[in-house]
Amino acid sequence: MSCLTASGHGLRETLFYSLFSHLQVYKTRADIESSLPWINDDAVSLDGGILRPNGSFCLGDSKNLEVKFAVSRGVSSLPEDITDMEEQVKLKNWEKERLLEDMKREEDLLNQVKELYSKQKHELMGYLTQPAITQTAHGSPTVRLPATPGSNPFGAKPSHMQ
Repeated sequence: MSCLTASGHGLRETLFYSLFSHLQVYKTRADIESSLPWINDDAVSLDGGILRPNGSFCLGDSKNLEVKFAVSRGVSSLPEDITDMEEQVKLKNWEKERLLEDMKREEDLLNQVKELYSKQKHELMGYLTQPAITQTAHGSPTVRLPATPGSNPFGAKPSHMQ
């Protein structure tokens, strides 16, 4: 009965509250009898008397009767190992989320590079399949070199050189 819920309430605060929230506790049976007009639900006395909602009394034996209620210390009674494990699980879940975000970013970058590669490959294949000009104006064969930044891979002369 020393377990705590996730919200920090003990068993007494949860289960017993729902069961006995309207129960009235008296010291003796005589106290119950004198309080009958104000009792709405069940009532019990520490000497063994029980009053039911229908008005019936149950008189128990009060010899060697001892009622004890556990008192929670207000602190979690979970072993420290369990608390440490819960913290580790939270940390691992956080790390997992960060890794998934990183993987998503990397996957997006990979897709962008693949698209660029495919586009450039298509352009290069188009360039390579064009009919080659074998003679220039001077009569020497044209040597095609790979395109470099700033060059014109299609062999057209810029307008300022014509």
